[in-house]
Amino acid sequence: MDTRLPGGRQSLIWGRACARWSEMDFTAPMRYGYGIDWPIRYNDIAPWYSHVEQFIGVCGIKEHIETMPDGEFLPGYELNCVEQHVKDVLWDKFKRHYVSGRWAHVTEPNEIQKQQGRYCLNRNLCMRGCPFGGYFSSVTSTLPWAKLTGNLTVQPFSVVHSIIYDEPKGKATGVRVIDANTKRLQNILQV
Repeated sequence: MDTRLPGGRQSLIWGRACARWSEMDFTAPMRYGYGIDWPIRYNDIAPWYSHVEQFIGVCGIKEHIETMPDGEFLPGYELNCVEQHVKDVLWDKFKRHYVSGRWAHVTEPNEIQKQQGRYCLNRNLCMRGCPFGGYFSSVTSTLPWAKLTGNLTVQPFSVVHSIIYDEPKGKATGVRVIDANTKRLQNILQV
């Protein structure tokens, strides 16, 4: 296990696809009779989707599809001629949608991305680790943002085990981590 990726390896190697779950996704267990029903619905989490999308910078095109809710998008990339043809054929013949990707990628930075110093020059360096912070990752966005607060501690070789939740306070107060070298469990509490 490689633990030398500060800020969480998932934010560094993920594909950056940012589709919102729809109301249908949240109600599927109840409607189809499997698993446990979600304790929340789309309307409960929609404001948080918006908050995160504005912070990380999600590009996309509003399509007004009920099962794929629109978000707080930066300008999306236009479809090329082949993609547009596929989109037209899929709709004309099958009444199926072809949607431009909704990616955590700064196409036209908003004020938050400007403050983070993130932008995209469309130089096709995404897969090599964008030197401009064009796509969202903890290294280009949340870690520098947290550092500005003066309340950031980076603890290398730590793998998150679980969140410590304080029932009376009704909030998370820390995190449990496993030291990657010693395999020891440690509680890190909020100061």
